[in-house]
Amino acid sequence: MTKSEYVKCEKLMINAICLGKQVNDEFKKADAYLKVAELHKWEIEQRKADQHYGQVIGVNQVLVSLGFKHEKMKELSRLL
Repeated sequence: MTKSEYVKCEKLMINAICLGKQVNDEFKKADAYLKVAELHKWEIEQRKADQHYGQVIGVNQVLVSLGFKHEKMKELSRLL
């Protein structure tokens, strides 16, 4: 892996970590809507969270298949 490829993978990983943290917030928000029986808002938040979660999983799989090694990859794995 060249240095420029490594930098691009690193940026992708950082963005995935940020998105993973956002996913956790979205799931919490969806649960809050479910508790107060706002089903329309719950469904919107749930779908957003599911979409973003799938995106984070995909990025993680790509980085692993490329053999990308970085200390923050553990943090990304914990978010899943």
